Amino acid sequence: MHSDMANVDSDMANVDSDMANVDSDMANVDSDMANVDSDMANVDSDMANVDSDMANVDSDMANVDSDMANVDSDMANVDSDMANVDSDMANVDSDMANAEIADD
Repeated sequence: MHSDMANVDSDMANVDSDMANVDSDMANVDSDMANVDSDMANVDSDMANVDSDMANVDSDMANVDSDMANVDSDMANVDSDMANVDSDMANVDSDMANAEIADD
């Protein structure tokens, strides 16, 4: 019986040790969960920044599209102006030729 009680005492000591380990492990879990919460807050913040940045990209791309349409329009105007220059130069050439004929 004395031996059985010694075994009980030993087993209870093991239980106490195991419970201390459980308490330590639970403290680690609590600490790790606090880190997870902090990291998730960072992820949420980063995702909000991504959303904001993507909205800025969309806006900037719309501006680029508008600017390119303006460039296309301006280039069409340049082409038209150059055609007018060509026409005016042809008129100058014709007028110069007519002036030479008139001088003769």
